[in-house]
Amino acid sequence: MDNKVTTHDRFIKKFERDLKAHYDAGDDMHFLKTFNKYMDLSEPSELAEEMLYETLLRAKRPGELVDYSLEQMNNGDGDYETHMVYMLQALSDMGNYEEVLEFSGHLLEEPIPQGFRVDILSLRQNASNKLRGMLAASEPVISKEDFDKFNLFQQLEFVEKITESHDITYMDFIIEAFGKAERNELQTAMLLYCEAYVLMVR
Repeated sequence: MDNKVTTHDRFIKKFERDLKAHYDAGDDMHFLKTFNKYMDLSEPSELAEEMLYETLLRAKRPGELVDYSLEQMNNGDGDYETHMVYMLQALSDMGNYEEVLEFSGHLLEEPIPQGFRVDILSLRQNASNKLRGMLAASEPVISKEDFDKFNLFQQLEFVEKITESHDITYMDFIIEAFGKAERNELQTAMLLYCEAYVLMVR
C-alpha cells in the first residue's frame, strides 16, 4: 500500500512539473491536456488552478474558466477567493459587466478579508468603467433641458433605465432634478438611482 501511495505521489509531482513547464513555455494546448490528466489523479493544488485560470484567460477561453470555477465553488473545492476573482475577470473579458457588478455587489455586503475586498473592488470599478464607456458610445446623452421637456412617464422610464444599466454619469444631473421633482413616484425613482450608485462605488 505504501508503495502505491509513493508511486501516486511521484506521478502527481511529475504532472505538476510538466504543468509548470508548459505554462512557462506558453504552450496552452499541452498545458490543458496535461491538466485534464492531472485532474483524474488528484485534486488540483491552488498553484495549478491559478496556472489553469491564467492559461484560459491567455487562450481567450473565458467561458470554460467560468464553468470550471462555478463547478469548483459549488463543490466546495479549492480556494473560494481564487475561483471568484478569476471568474469575475473572465466575465469581464466576456463583456458581462452587469454580472460582474451583481456578483461583486453581493460579495461586498459580506465580511470578506481585506485583500479579497480590494481585488473585488478593483474588478468592480473596471466593469463599471467599461459599462459606462459602452453606454456613452452607444447612446445619445440626455441633457437636463431634454429631461425637463419629458412628460412624467418619460422621466420615470429614463431614470429606471439608467438605474438598471448602472449608468452613473447622470448623478449630478439627478441630484439637481430631484429638488424640482414634484411627483412622489419620480422622487422615489431618483432615490433608487442614487442608492444604486452608492452601492456601486462603495
